[in-house]
Amino acid sequence: MKASKVLVTLLLSGLVLSTGCSSTSKGVSTEGNSVKVDFAPLLTVDQPKPVIEAGPKVPFNPVLDAEGVETLKVKVPYWKTEVGIGQAKLLGDSVLVGKTTGINVKNLIHVSQDLPTFRVGTPVLNEGPFGLNVKDGGLNIKIPFVQARIPYPKIKKGE
Repeated sequence: MKASKVLVTLLLSGLVLSTGCSSTSKGVSTEGNSVKVDFAPLLTVDQPKPVIEAGPKVPFNPVLDAEGVETLKVKVPYWKTEVGIGQAKLLGDSVLVGKTTGINVKNLIHVSQDLPTFRVGTPVLNEGPFGLNVKDGGLNIKIPFVQARIPYPKIKKGE
């Protein structure tokens, strides 16, 4: 299974678990602001609960403003959604999936990469229509209505 499918499955599982239930049993906890699964050393998951606001109390947002950095955010007129990016660890710290995805082979190699970040919508045009540069540890691309940053992978000795 691809890492992106695992991440989506974990995000959706966290969303399902976080709506309307609060329990702690067999390593699953939905108390506080996140859903936690703790079956260490096999699997641990920490997924923030989503936040959804709608109606006239929400400030009038741009036609479309979506971004993904620490959280995935979508804003449209009178609607705002934020879903935090969680983190899953498989087999202790051997496989990480989430904001930072990577593989750690003890005493040999550790390869990881942060998720790309993006922004889509009308606010991107305020910063100019086009751009391409390599700085801050990644590739930065800007076209009308879309801005993306793709970080470089990190390779170091295994921990």
